[in-house]
Parts: sequence; C-alpha cells; structure tokens
Amino acid sequence: MAFVKKYNTYVFIALVAVLVIADAIVWNSLSLTRKIITIFAVVAAMHEIEEKVWPGGFYELMLKKFGMKKEEVDIDRGTLVVSIYWIVILGAAYIFDSQVFLLAITITLSFFEAFIHTVGIKIHHLTKPYTPGLVTAWCMAAVGVFAVFTLNRTGMAAAKDYVLGAVFWLLSFACMDIVIISGFGKSFSDLINSVRKQR
Repeated sequence: MAFVKKYNTYVFIALVAVLVIADAIVWNSLSLTRKIITIFAVVAAMHEIEEKVWPGGFYELMLKKFGMKKEEVDIDRGTLVVSIYWIVILGAAYIFDSQVFLLAITITLSFFEAFIHTVGIKIHHLTKPYTPGLVTAWCMAAVGVFAVFTLNRTGMAAAKDYVLGAVFWLLSFACMDIVIISGFGKSFSDLINSVRKQR
C-alpha cells in the first residue's frame, strides 16, 4: 500500500496502458461508449502526468494559494485520492457502458478541467498563460465535445443523461475534494480564510 500511495500516478498510468492494449485487440467489437471511455482514459493519464510529473507543480501551486507548505501536508495521499477517483468514474462508465449518464460524468469533468485550468492563470496571478495540466485539460475538453457530438448523432444520449451526469459529477467531485482537504487537516472554511488573507 505504501508503494501504491507513493507511486499512484504511475500505477494509474499502468492500468490505462493495460486497458488500451486489451481494447486495441478487440477494438472493433467494443461499444461506442467503451471506445470513448478508453480515449478519455488515455487523456486522463496524460493529464495526470502534466499536473504531477512533467512539468508538474499543480499541487505546489494550489498549496501556495492556500497558504500551506509542501512539507506540512501529505501530497501523496491527495494524489492517491485523485487516482482512485479517475479509476472509479472511468471504470463505472466502462463496465456499465449502457448507462450513458456515467459517461456524462467524465464529459462534465472534462469541461470543468479546461475551465478551471484556464481561470487558474488569473486566480494564481501567473505571469505566463499556463497552469500545470492546461494543455491536456483542453485536450480532454475536445474529447468531451467529440463525445457529445457522437452520442447525440447516434441518438444514444438524452438530456436527462447529461443532467444526471452533471449532478453525479458535482457530488462525486465535492466528496473527493472533502477527502483531500480533510487529509491535509483543513476544512473549506480554513482554505477560504487563507485565500482571503492573501488578497
């Protein structure tokens, strides 16, 4: 478990690699939903690399914003929670591929990632128009647009699927953040107060 915690990003990347290899063998027999999820999984792995490995620095950026030092928190725990979150939402949509609303969770997340990484440039007062994860976040959003277009063109998705997906994304993402923040020994009010002090 200590190994998984420390190297969770690489474990997640390895799982995605196994999925891609397995799916490549039977690609023509896969459902459309599973094909889209596989593409999402590849971009998600790339996103985790950009945020944490190369160029990395996303968590350090967030900690600085919240007035916390890297030495004071267990970053590995936070990144592990994120990796688990990816595995759960991607895995659920892949296994239950007939439930399109599960795919809509990842679609909603893709649009949010592009938005927050872009807005983050101003939030963090960065001199360069870039936050760690920005490029792959927009790649993810592009896959999201492709997914919406394809699902609508084939008639696989209804409005309720997108609504349910957005609701489940909001709830699941909030739960993930709560777990991460509590693991840092903080609450949302603590973080808000820290941000206010920096203004």
